[in-house]
Amino acid sequence: MAQNRCNRDAAFQILVKASSYRNIKLKEVAAIIISGIGGEREFPTTYDE
Repeated sequence: MAQNRCNRDAAFQILVKASSYRNIKLKEVAAIIISGIGGEREFPTTYDE
């Protein structure tokens, strides 16, 4: 919400889209974001070749 300066509904939709795009559960997307903010792990990247 802080990064995208949006309300909670818009932030949730961002999580839903990220979950769908990466084909992982929404709670895993949220965990990746939270752990990335805390510096615990890097965000996974996807490359289309």
